[in-house]
Amino acid sequence: MSQESLRTQRTKKLIDFLKRKTAKPKELLKETGIPERSLFRILKELEALGLAEKREDGYWAWYTCKRKYNPGLAEHAKQLAPGFEAVLPFYVHTRYTVGDNYLPMEKVNEFKKYALEHIRKGYPVINSSLTQSRKLKSKLDKMQTKETAKVVNKLERERKTKNAYLLGPFETEEELRDIMEKYDITVHALHRAENGGWFMEGPIYLGKVEVASFLKTREALMQVNESLSAQIGKLLLQIEWGYYHLDGECELCSEIAFADTSVPESDEK
Repeated sequence: MSQESLRTQRTKKLIDFLKRKTAKPKELLKETGIPERSLFRILKELEALGLAEKREDGYWAWYTCKRKYNPGLAEHAKQLAPGFEAVLPFYVHTRYTVGDNYLPMEKVNEFKKYALEHIRKGYPVINSSLTQSRKLKSKLDKMQTKETAKVVNKLERERKTKNAYLLGPFETEEELRDIMEKYDITVHALHRAENGGWFMEGPIYLGKVEVASFLKTREALMQVNESLSAQIGKLLLQIEWGYYHLDGECELCSEIAFADTSVPESDEK
């Protein structure tokens, strides 16, 4: 059994218990059989997700919905989960191509459309990160070509100082000049290195693209995408572990019946 699956089983076991009753850590340890360190780690994760809370009396309790529970809206959130995943910049469709998880890409794209509606109307932080990611990606696309990215990756791997890069080794300076001409490289200065390579001191340009600016833009995009992945990952966990109603609304929301507003039996006090 993998560590991940064991952790998931423990989380489900703890959630099922908390939905039935509030309890102090001592009782949770006894009733769930989860090791102490794992128990407190899971509790802190659930607390960070807004799914559990530690009361002043020391008891841990399952979260209370701010809105009346609607099974249609809760199911709607789970239905759109693949759409929220597809919003991520590095979405891979593999997990929805086999077995019980099978979902055609056309359906994922449909759910993505509705997920984006919820993001625009109900999740300003995620929407801001998504907008920023798109702008940086557009800027990077304008700066790079396939050849530019290849040369920059080579330079970046051999970077020695903030504005000096090592290229080579080459047998002669003519070989270096040929490479520079091929990729339209211009530099501030060149210095021979001990291993036969050449230090290229900035500012360094590949055509009209300044290397430092290119790397700065790429690094900013990576950081924004990491933040976006964490934000959507948190939302997906809230959907998976709780009776969660999405913020905002989409075209499908108006089709969901609001008649049943009863609190789930497991949440009743």
